[in-house]
Amino acid sequence: MYNSESTRRPITYWLLLIYAIGVYIFLFLPIAIVILMSFNSAKFSSFPLEQFTLRWYADLFGDRTIWDAVRKSFIVAATTTALAIPLGTLAAFALTRFQFRLKAAFTAVLVIPLIIPGIIMGVSLLSFYNFFSIRTSLFTVVLGHTALALPYTSLVIAARLQGFDQQLEEAAASLGAPYHRVFRKITLPLLAPGIIAAALFAWTISFDEFVITFFIAGGAGQTLPLKIWSLLKFGLSPTINAISAIILLVALFLVTSALAMTRRA
Repeated sequence: MYNSESTRRPITYWLLLIYAIGVYIFLFLPIAIVILMSFNSAKFSSFPLEQFTLRWYADLFGDRTIWDAVRKSFIVAATTTALAIPLGTLAAFALTRFQFRLKAAFTAVLVIPLIIPGIIMGVSLLSFYNFFSIRTSLFTVVLGHTALALPYTSLVIAARLQGFDQQLEEAAASLGAPYHRVFRKITLPLLAPGIIAAALFAWTISFDEFVITFFIAGGAGQTLPLKIWSLLKFGLSPTINAISAIILLVALFLVTSALAMTRRA
């Protein structure tokens, strides 16, 4: 006989549910407020909205300095992704396909950027560039962002390689296909979802990075996060809310796409 008592949730379930909902509200409510305030006609943030307007988005799209910063951010993010993907792929193969001495040390060095605070990494990179008399520029920003994105790309692609059926490669090789053709025709297509997901992660991390960029950008390397920081010195302008809303939506789309591709892979 059906017993309704057995279907009752324990009190710990409801406490954890309430706690999880509270955490999500705490994390995402400020994001929702930023997006909402970007449509407020008032020059200073106020709630409720005085009047719905797209004025701040019109001002944003007419500001050349902001779009110059956006252009630099796109250049840095695209170059970082182009460097991090092949390097991450090689590192992923080393982690999953080969056994060698000091492999544990190699893995530890690879994931260090995930562990150390961004401010320490920024200071370290700046000291490194100064030691070798390298002028800070977009080039130094790309190198720093690549070092930051490399662990993410390596681990995402390595996760794809863990479930990879190597018998497909062995079958192709046994039929006489050279290694480069096996890689191009079999390995690379099967790795494609993981590589695309890793690329989206690398692009998002580079485009949004502020702390490390702050130390190694120099005068000519002002990316969009640094531009937003400079605008905040003069107060919280509604234009900043508009920029933040666009960045948040783009970053959310890219991260969601990366997670979906990783899960599908």
